[in-house]
Amino acid sequence: MLKLKGYKEGSLNTRIKQPADDHLITTEMAEWAHEVRLEANEQRHSDENAEL
Repeated sequence: MLKLKGYKEGSLNTRIKQPADDHLITTEMAEWAHEVRLEANEQRHSDENAEL
């Protein structure tokens, strides 16, 4: 939805923050999106320090 509204540039953090600042999504929606983003990022990089 956000891409269709023109939010295509910048980091995912920025692409969540900007529509919230523009009142396109609620603060609660932005907080939820950040939680999902951070959890997914943590899982994606969780094995970064694992021995190979």
